[in-house]
Parts: sequence; structure tokens; C-alpha cells
Amino acid sequence: MFSFKISHLKSLAFIYISLPILIFFLGWLKLPIALFATAILFYCGYKYLKSLDVNNLQTISYKNLLFIILIILCWLLVSGTSGFGYQATDYLKHNALFKDLITEKWPISYAVNGKE
Repeated sequence: MFSFKISHLKSLAFIYISLPILIFFLGWLKLPIALFATAILFYCGYKYLKSLDVNNLQTISYKNLLFIILIILCWLLVSGTSGFGYQATDYLKHNALFKDLITEKWPISYAVNGKE
């Protein structure tokens, strides 16, 4: 049996969901609005994480854990993630942009009809 604290999983899930929101706030909003929205996000996160029961221990069998991991891997293979399996035509654009984000200097700009 594999055991873990459910509060750890909920904390990681909250951070995973909140991180892109935080990046959006700080990268796209005007500074006063971004700071206000970030403060609200941190306050809500603090209240949520404080409300978690840290003593709740969840167990799962290794068989069920392996089954869950296999389902996730199958889903990733079918979705075309990382170039494995079928990728829809818009993946060409996404893969090209991702490659440019990795290999080119930032900020990246593209010329369209001779205009940047």
C-alpha cells in the first residue's frame, strides 16, 4: 500500500492551478490591478491551505496506482503531447512557437509582410 497525506496533494494541486494565474496577473495586468489581484490570490490560497486537515492519511494500493499512471500515459499518447501519437494541424504552430521560445533570444518577434 502507498500512503500519502491528502493535504499534500491538495496543496500541490492548488499551487499547480494558481501558478499560471499568478503569471498572468503579473505579466499582463497593469501593476496596481496585478498587485491587488495577486494579494487576493495569496489571501485565498492562505485561507484554503490553512483549512486543510493535515492529519488525514490516504492509502492506495500499488495496483490502483499503476492503473492510474497507465490511464494518464494512454491519455497523453492519444492527445499528441510531445510529438507521440496523432497531432492536429495546429500543433505545427504550437511546436514551432515552443521551439522558438527555447532556442531564440527573448523577446521573440516575428516579421509579417515585412513588418515586425
